[in-house]
Amino acid sequence: MTGHNATSYSDIQQYGRCPASYRWRKVVNIQRKRKDPALRQGSAIHGGLETTFLALRDDASYEEAVDYGMGYFDDLIDNAWEDHPLWYQEEVDEYTDMLLASQDIVRRYLDQAEDTINTWEILHVEEEFLMFVGNEVVTFTPDLIIRDASDYVWIIDHKSTATIPTGGVPFSDLQTLTYYSGIKDMYPELRGFVFNYLRKAVPSTPRLNKTHNAASKAFGQYFVNNLKSIDTTYEILLDFLTENAPDLLGETSHQLRVAELRETNRFFFTETILVNDKTVEVMHQELEMVLDNMQHSRDHDNYPRVFAKTGVQSCDRCEFQRICHTQLLGWNEELVLEEDYEPREPKNQYETETE
Repeated sequence: MTGHNATSYSDIQQYGRCPASYRWRKVVNIQRKRKDPALRQGSAIHGGLETTFLALRDDASYEEAVDYGMGYFDDLIDNAWEDHPLWYQEEVDEYTDMLLASQDIVRRYLDQAEDTINTWEILHVEEEFLMFVGNEVVTFTPDLIIRDASDYVWIIDHKSTATIPTGGVPFSDLQTLTYYSGIKDMYPELRGFVFNYLRKAVPSTPRLNKTHNAASKAFGQYFVNNLKSIDTTYEILLDFLTENAPDLLGETSHQLRVAELRETNRFFFTETILVNDKTVEVMHQELEMVLDNMQHSRDHDNYPRVFAKTGVQSCDRCEFQRICHTQLLGWNEELVLEEDYEPREPKNQYETETE
């Protein structure tokens, strides 16, 4: 039991991004009506992964677990109309397309990670833990906790994202290192974190140019369309060339592009972080300050706005932008609340998933 005064880590993150958005979400307890189905993709991807790893934890074979994970998406697609009776046809179609894309993303992730995952002992999947930060109890729910072949324990954090990080782990993700102290007491052999980034995109399917350009004419062969910029994977491009244009495997620009894609995975990225007590101490100090500010906001009913023009925390990405701006401009707040918002659904830790 976490107790009445426990604060979830997702609430702390929400407050840290913008206290005003925290107020709308947790105090006023509202959410947008008829959300854009695309905004549900983070939750869908996590749901497919959770279903798969729960099956592995319960001793299913790898193939059976993957089937369970794929079935999670199939069930959502089959019940799309029943689950969303007030949606229009185009909304259901968009939602279904999103689920099919998410299913493909999860399947490709599981395929490329199979050898690693098969060495893991699955210890916990989406289970709630608690830790003490100062005088406060903070709850958190790691995606996955595993024991590897060397008997070390790791916290696995899946991140569905619009772009794969190029400069290490973002600071907003590093904040989850505070989970460490909450798990360390249970597993002294805990080493750190593995951040798994899954890009929310499906690789492009290669095709050959319909017309010869100068280079392809000199080679006597059609080239792959947009070869230098095609957004695909090494495996897809190599298989396409092998099946459809094997002569191009000997052409210099195609060889270079295949090699480039092999070195740089545009769709999956894994970062391992070893954690020490000093790192956790600093993170806990940050958390204590945020918790103090949250208490001050509650005591004085004062939740400042944080305006951001760009980035993942920009106002344009906030579901409360319309009501927030309506309030600032002195327009009809009650009308906007009635037309655009509804009581918030039960807790969903991915509803503010970073894009």
